[in-house]
Amino acid sequence: MIEHYRQLMHGATTGNRPAMNAAAQAIGYFQADISDAQRNLVLDIFALACEPLRHEGEYDFGRSDLAARIRDAGMVLGMDRDFWHTPPADTLFLHRKLGGLYLLAARLKARVNVQKWRQISCRP
Repeated sequence: MIEHYRQLMHGATTGNRPAMNAAAQAIGYFQADISDAQRNLVLDIFALACEPLRHEGEYDFGRSDLAARIRDAGMVLGMDRDFWHTPPADTLFLHRKLGGLYLLAARLKARVNVQKWRQISCRP
């Protein structure tokens, strides 16, 4: 799962939708009958979530509305009565941890050059 998440995040930071799709499929985000529109909405949310990783220079977590944009995109997907799929439990724990880190950084009004750190620490 770790390698697939690495591929998913790398695809999101480089704009490689086919790589994102393959990694998300391998993790278990998509049911066999998912529509293209639903699949694209999920991939859009992943791309949104990786915004700090793509940002050049310091990302200002305190001024970012990223959490609201992700929530709004998730609500659109959640309102689709034909889309009902719970991702694997391990992914939910990871999302809670990442979301908590983002909210902590926002609360602290952190300004972090995440891209620089990613280039040093998270090579695919």
